[in-house]
Amino acid sequence: MVIEKFKRNSEYRYIYIDTQRQVIKIIDNAGGIKKDDLHHIVGPGHSSNDSNESIIGIFGVGSKRAVVALSPHTIIKSRYKKQPTYSVEITDDWLKDENWKFPVYELSNINENSTEIEMTKIRDILTGQSIRDIKDHISAIYSKILINQYIELKLNGERIKPLHFDEEWSHNPDVSPKGFDLTTKVGGEKITVKITRGLIAEGGDSGYGEYGVYIYCNNRLIVRSLKTPEVGFSKGQVGVPHNSISLARVIIEIVGPAEQMPWNSSKSGVDIKHKVFQLIREKMIEVIKHYTSASRNLFPERETKIAPFKQGKINFEKIQSISEIEKSALPEIPSLKKRLPDKIKELNLSLAKSEPWIVGAYEVVVMAEVIKNKSFETKNRIILILLDSSIEIAFKDYLAYKVKSHFYTDAALSKIFDKRHLVHQEIQKYSSGILDHSDWNNLDYYYRLRCELVHKRASATVLDTDISRFSNLAKKIHKKLLGVKYPTLKN
Repeated sequence: MVIEKFKRNSEYRYIYIDTQRQVIKIIDNAGGIKKDDLHHIVGPGHSSNDSNESIIGIFGVGSKRAVVALSPHTIIKSRYKKQPTYSVEITDDWLKDENWKFPVYELSNINENSTEIEMTKIRDILTGQSIRDIKDHISAIYSKILINQYIELKLNGERIKPLHFDEEWSHNPDVSPKGFDLTTKVGGEKITVKITRGLIAEGGDSGYGEYGVYIYCNNRLIVRSLKTPEVGFSKGQVGVPHNSISLARVIIEIVGPAEQMPWNSSKSGVDIKHKVFQLIREKMIEVIKHYTSASRNLFPERETKIAPFKQGKINFEKIQSISEIEKSALPEIPSLKKRLPDKIKELNLSLAKSEPWIVGAYEVVVMAEVIKNKSFETKNRIILILLDSSIEIAFKDYLAYKVKSHFYTDAALSKIFDKRHLVHQEIQKYSSGILDHSDWNNLDYYYRLRCELVHKRASATVLDTDISRFSNLAKKIHKKLLGVKYPTLKN
């Protein structure tokens, strides 16, 4: 309850969470509570907040639910102006009392205009991961409130810093982060809606990652990285969560009377039936769909096309109606650069139909290119072995299917194929003008290196230049002997 009312005044508020002592203590000097108003703190359904105000707490259950869930013993002290200090206690015994009456005690004075809430004997012991989870939760949920200079929230002596999701955009000349700013009336009451959309610098796994939809209501984060059908993440709309769309993010910020906020009673989820959510839902899905499409097209080249947005500010276009958000107002989506596997497959589609044995040759090259972009420590070793295998297979396919001047019996081929050097000798009979002396020297060198990797020294060094040179040689052999085409070679 205290956090929810932080924005009203400029007085200081302090919140301390000590997991070693299992204590949560909240102190504020926002004016204190009159003795006759103390029932607002703990009486079920009571709240002093006006639902027409742009605040958070209106249901009158938040503080009760919190103190009951967190602690079996909570002491609340408050002093209004120069009046005496009064205290109430919330205990398990009091909760069992069906009358919900509680005694009010007068105590020695605390500071004027202040309130102290101390929860002891926390029900769930906080350690390790639970502490990290609490820190992350508070940093995210209250990020726009924690920037207030008059608020100090400490966990085990460390001040919690806000986690800003609207400062993590990426920069791409074609798809830069932008925003819409709308002021409208719902039920005769004014609300403002800001929609910020763009791409982020780093994606995530299919169901995880900080992409998707974020919704703030009166500066409290209600949903974080939402990826459900209610916001378009399903077949036929945005699509199901997937790595390829994990660069897209849309942030909705709604400010207005509390009763017009599309949240549930615990403020931990969106009320999809709320009229404000229904007002923005269709256009919100259009926007996220647009940026997930951009993510799909840029994701394969994200290392070169996507960079953190380090300077400048996001421009917000003021609109009079949500219907003004049209496709024409959204940035043009960069065309999808055809992936190398698709390029190679397309180039060899016709040949593969008549000579299907060539598919294995070019698919090895594709696999090598994919592995090259991974962070495996032994990737060069793996690539070299794959490329050498593709060359051996290409030689054997050439002898079995392409040589017309000499007929090989199955027995003859079996004998040749049994020894690598016999395969090389046989190919040399037909490769004059195709493979030169330098090519054969390189073939011999890389074959011996491959043998060392497989049979002797697994730690043998394979340089990037070796892979580049050997890859070009493999492509040349595939092209000259089998007719395989590659986009990096003149065909």
